Amino acid sequence: MSERPPLRVTLPDESSWPRPAMESDEWSGIGWKCRYAPDTVTREDLLILASIADSYGYLICETTRERREYVVREMRKALTNA
Repeated sequence: MSERPPLRVTLPDESSWPRPAMESDEWSGIGWKCRYAPDTVTREDLLILASIADSYGYLICETTRERREYVVREMRKALTNA
């Protein structure tokens, strides 16, 4: 396994967002664990999921289109350059 990436990404505007937990990710396949191996879910996993859920809700319900596009664009940049 490679070195674990940071759990959060800090954008140029200094806002901090949770790193997406992709199923294909060897470190953050939390969705897979929840569906297929729930007995292996840890407290840390639950806190990561809570952070992702809160961020998703914020992006969908409380931001402007411009802010949402900025966050998505900068997150993609940060994740592809990692």
